[in-house]
Amino acid sequence: MKIDTISTLATPQMETLNRGDIKAFNDTKTQNKAANNSLEPSSDQVKLNTSIPRQTADTMQKLGNITALSNNTAKSLRETVSGLSLSAEMLDKMKAKLETITKNFPPFPIDSSDRKKLLMSYRSLQKEIEKLTIPAPPPPAYDKVAGMWGDLFGQSQTGSVSTTDLPDNASDAAVAKAAEQIAGTSEAFTKLNSAIGATL
Repeated sequence: MKIDTISTLATPQMETLNRGDIKAFNDTKTQNKAANNSLEPSSDQVKLNTSIPRQTADTMQKLGNITALSNNTAKSLRETVSGLSLSAEMLDKMKAKLETITKNFPPFPIDSSDRKKLLMSYRSLQKEIEKLTIPAPPPPAYDKVAGMWGDLFGQSQTGSVSTTDLPDNASDAAVAKAAEQIAGTSEAFTKLNSAIGATL
């Protein structure tokens, strides 16, 4: 009887104890799970937002357009400067041919073969330079050199070089005048080139 009594009395206490242990175990397990979850990166934390605000996208587009515009402007300027430089170089060669005639002492006879060869070389360069076209520089460079451009090429947006025709029997005076004209044109081209460079 004593054994049964003790067993009967002990059973409720043990059940109470077991329930408490189970509850404590479950609470601990829940806390550990929560702690583990807090260590795992959430989808919000690692998600990368690659969208760009509309205003920023518009600004980037404008910058792209400005870059393209700058490239086109630089290309046009190079074409103008290159055309002027090449023309001035060819004019100097033409002038040198004529000055060889005018500065020769004693003067060449009109029918001299050497004189005719020099004039032939002059005309050959003349044909080459007449094929050249010089595009006007783009704005705002053009606006700053419009006066100089107009003095050389008028209102045309494409410049060309015109020089004096000299036949084999051209007089020394005509040759000297043509050489002077060419020297002035070459100098004007060089000044225009410098003025364009100063606008950059």
